[in-house]
Amino acid sequence: MSMNDKPLHTMTCCIKPETAALERILQVVRKRGFSVERFTAEHDKGRLRIRLSCSGSRCPDMLRAQLDKLHGVQSVCLLPGASTASNDRLSAVMPAQSAV
Repeated sequence: MSMNDKPLHTMTCCIKPETAALERILQVVRKRGFSVERFTAEHDKGRLRIRLSCSGSRCPDMLRAQLDKLHGVQSVCLLPGASTASNDRLSAVMPAQSAV
């Protein structure tokens, strides 16, 4: 299976804006066998709101559960229906802000 055939999974995370918080998230994504395809972060009411799209053949629920255990993580949500073939990844858009 080539990298372009792996499904793309998108999730949102809210974290406390602490030193190395973003690095911890990226490290878990990499160590769990996923590749970051798109990553955005913005400040929102004293926290960082992250949208992460990653490709990988492993179960995205496992990654969500691991991210949820990280220090400083307030919430992690795997977006339903957000898994698509990697060649469709550029068509994904940032959703409107919602209460998390």
